[in-house]
Amino acid sequence: MSMLTTIYGIVILAINAGFLIALLFLLFSSYRKMRSTFTLAMILFALVLLMKAIAKEGLYIAVFLGKSDIGLFYDYNVVTETTEFVALAILLYLMTR
Repeated sequence: MSMLTTIYGIVILAINAGFLIALLFLLFSSYRKMRSTFTLAMILFALVLLMKAIAKEGLYIAVFLGKSDIGLFYDYNVVTETTEFVALAILLYLMTR
């Protein structure tokens, strides 16, 4: 991975994490008013995606600091792809209810 690609990944993931935190704030606010199970499930969906962003950010920072090898990249990739799978499963479940 080139240094520019690594920095780009760090910045984009940080922005995504910021968006997810803002989304969670709005969802928590909405949940306090409505107590909807759909909103609660959307909170769970957003939390899982935030966990993925944090895990992936850790990978990019490790690469940036030179503390990573290709095995670490694949280990993190499995974790982040699994969290994305869980988040998408939650969304699919919500949309079919």
